[in-house]
Amino acid sequence: MRVRTLFLLTGLALAFNALAISDGIRKNRLDECAIWLCAPGGFGEGCDAARSAFIGRVTDYTGGKHPERKYTSIPGIQHCIDDDGTAQQNSTKMTYSESSLAYIPAHKECARIATIQKCSGNDNCRTLKKCVAWNNVHEKKVWNTRCYSGSYIYDDYGQIIGSKSTPAFCTQTHNTISVYGDGQLYGSPYEWKD
Repeated sequence: MRVRTLFLLTGLALAFNALAISDGIRKNRLDECAIWLCAPGGFGEGCDAARSAFIGRVTDYTGGKHPERKYTSIPGIQHCIDDDGTAQQNSTKMTYSESSLAYIPAHKECARIATIQKCSGNDNCRTLKKCVAWNNVHEKKVWNTRCYSGSYIYDDYGQIIGSKSTPAFCTQTHNTISVYGDGQLYGSPYEWKD
């Protein structure tokens, strides 16, 4: 009975480990470790290989009905330390965080709705709603949330006066990655679309 229980627990542990997202090296150690340096600068000049490695990591999914990502966005820093395992005595503690944000493009929002009586013939009147004043809204990013797209709400004249998206008027989710050294943000968070 003990042997069977041990095999069962070992099997469960291996299955759980197989489902966990890996922080290991996917293909090329140098290119993947360069993500630590290139992401804070937006993968600028000289970072093409790191950007390709990054895209490979964030788009590598398991197959099946419910695909899951196989790798973290950046390999664990322990995989990027020199092969002999030595590290500087006073080295910087490197960490990163991932987040999502809902992107809301610049748009107009209805500021005032008027009701208009439209009549045709004898006692055949109906009340219509029409937006008669607008506010211009600048592009906005709502951090730590995802965009759940919904339909628009229209007035009786076909003008968009609202949004059923959450948050309102969002159009897409962006993912972000922020790199830190000793708790201080390096560069800017790198942003990419789902």
